[in-house]
Amino acid sequence: MPVLKYTVQLYYRPIIKDAFESEIPPPVQIASGVLIQNSRKFFLVTCKHVFDNIKTDDVIILTSIGFAVRLPDTVKFVNDVNDSIDLALIEIKGARVKELKSVYSFLPYKHLGFNHVFDE
Repeated sequence: MPVLKYTVQLYYRPIIKDAFESEIPPPVQIASGVLIQNSRKFFLVTCKHVFDNIKTDDVIILTSIGFAVRLPDTVKFVNDVNDSIDLALIEIKGARVKELKSVYSFLPYKHLGFNHVFDE
């Protein structure tokens, strides 16, 4: 199963109000993530440190020249008491899902493996 169709590049592109398009700097690549589907819900999984100093809705996924999906402003961070889990889970809904599906696929949850042993 090729991973490429489920993997997206994340770009920093802040919302700048009252600016001409020519004044807005180009998107800057900051991370990658994986698109996952669980039943009728769609998610982006990436690292939580990506959002240490930026807002979630300042991040976009490019879908074609001139078109992008801006992430919603809600993110769930997964962590433990040792701060050793670097995981962010972002639910994608509605028009964002439709636009992403025009270019990418969402990996069905059943293809994820959770039965491995992790020892720090």
